[in-house]
This record gives sequence, structure tokens and C-alpha cells, in this order.
Amino acid sequence: MALRIDRIDYQPGSRLDTELADLCYQAIHGRTDQRPITIDLVASRLSASTSQSPTALITIRDEHGLLIGAVALRWPYVPTGTGRLWGPVVHPGHRGHRLGDRLLTAICGLDGEASALPALTTAEIPSAARGAHALFTRARWRRLPSLTLLRGPVPPPGGASPRPSAVWTAQDSTLIHLAPHLGRLYADTYRDHDPRTAADTLRRWSQDRRYQADRLLLAGPVHQPIAAALLYPLASDHSGEPAELLIADILTDQSLTVADQRTACSDLVHAALLHGTYLGSAVARAVLPSHRELCLTVLENAGLKHVDDFTLYTHLR
Repeated sequence: MALRIDRIDYQPGSRLDTELADLCYQAIHGRTDQRPITIDLVASRLSASTSQSPTALITIRDEHGLLIGAVALRWPYVPTGTGRLWGPVVHPGHRGHRLGDRLLTAICGLDGEASALPALTTAEIPSAARGAHALFTRARWRRLPSLTLLRGPVPPPGGASPRPSAVWTAQDSTLIHLAPHLGRLYADTYRDHDPRTAADTLRRWSQDRRYQADRLLLAGPVHQPIAAALLYPLASDHSGEPAELLIADILTDQSLTVADQRTACSDLVHAALLHGTYLGSAVARAVLPSHRELCLTVLENAGLKHVDDFTLYTHLR
């Protein structure tokens, strides 16, 4: 079978986004990470910010020109940061031919170990995706601590309690006012991340094609928010795929008492589910580091269930 391999700088807004979305959906169908895959989701994963080099994308097409495999490398947001590997993604009908190995080798270099690249992590890999685990094990990438996937129903209209009074949205403020507060909350939540990444939290989030100000929820006083949650609704044209509300991140002020953190997180989660009700979402989904016990407990108390433990692999320089 004659295959065509292309390496390009990714640019959003082309027909390729649709091809990548379809390929990804077919690759994850039936797995615990199955979800709506939209062109906006693809663009959010692959688009580079103004401070980054263009995302490197490698595609494989069959003799008919159909996309059957892809992998992308999004460069670090800051020089000392960590890049992100998307894929390799291989069409189910073309597995068993080591296309994943070919893609990983192509994106990383001839040795397949990313020796000339920055520090990298993979996307989230479900526990049952044995082929993906074997691929990165062969390439001698190292496992990182797991992420927890939770999923649960969104309350039907009329079944959700009113939004907590302490919760407001980014529509109620300005980017200039919110930016330092979100930077503070991000730095407090992810203390091992680069301070420059934390400081640019709102700019990174707001540049995402899925971002809308009314889907960034905050808790506490407007002049000093104590927690934040970022929401992304996802819906696709795939038959039978329920519309989903992704709770993309939850940030909390770690200087608060545990009780106050729990209250703020609970208020945000309940407001998020109510938002999902208004948007017509059927299910809610969240992926958080497994050490975020407080937020995970709040999500479970709100009706989301622990579905899987995802793995990230890393190659460190």
C-alpha cells in the first residue's frame, strides 16, 4: 500500500480540521475518552499562541488520499515549559502496521526518542488503550502521575438548583481586572508550573476558539475571586453522541481553609452543571490530576462518577 507522509506547520481554519476531527473520533470511539470531537476542539489542541512556534503536524494518507494517521507537536508556551504531543492517532482500520511508531519517529527524529526536542508530555491515554501504552513504552518515555476522568449526567431543565449567589462570570468584569487574579489562582493551584505560564492564564484561555466569557465562572468577591472554573460545551454531528459539558479546569486559592475551598469548589461545580442544563448538554466531564482530592470529591458529590485513570507519558531533556 502506497502511503503519503507530509509534514506541515498547522494552521487552523482549513478542511484539514474536519479530517483530523473525524480521524480522532474514529480512533477513540468505544473508549472511555470517547466524546464529541469538533473542529474547534482540534484547533484548541493544535493552535499555537503568538509566543509559540507553529505546531508541527505530520499526516499519513492512503493511496486514495484519505487521512489515516496524524501526530502533532505543540511547542512549549515558554522556553522553560513543556511541549505537548497530540497523538499519534491512527485509523482503526489501519492499526497493526506500526503506523504509530512511524509517526512518533517522524515527529521526534530518527531515534524516536525526542532527543533533540524540548520536554514533552503526551495527551491523556485511557487505561485500556494498550497499543498507545506499548508505543510509548517501546520509545522509553516515562509515565507521569495519573489523571482522573469523571463523567455524570447534567440535571434536566427544572431539576437544577439556582446558581449560587457567590458565583459570577467573566462577563461581570474586564480582562485587565481578571488577568492578575486568574494568574494568582493558577499559580496557587499548579505551583510546579512556570510563573510566566500562570501570569498568562487568561490570555491563553481567551485565545482558545471555544472560549466565551460567560463560560468562565468565578467564586468570591469580584475584587478578589477565590476560585475559577473554565467550561467548554461540546457537541458533534455524530449520531448518538450526547452533547457534553467539559469542566476544563478548576482553580482554587490554596490559602483558604479546606472548608472554604470546598464551598467555593462546590458552588462552581453546581453553577457549571446549571450552565450545562441551559446549554442542552446531556453529560458533564472533568479530567483533573489525581492529587486534586478536594475537587474530585466535590465533583463526585455532584453526581459525576470516576470512570477511568488516564496516563501521561513524558520525555524530559
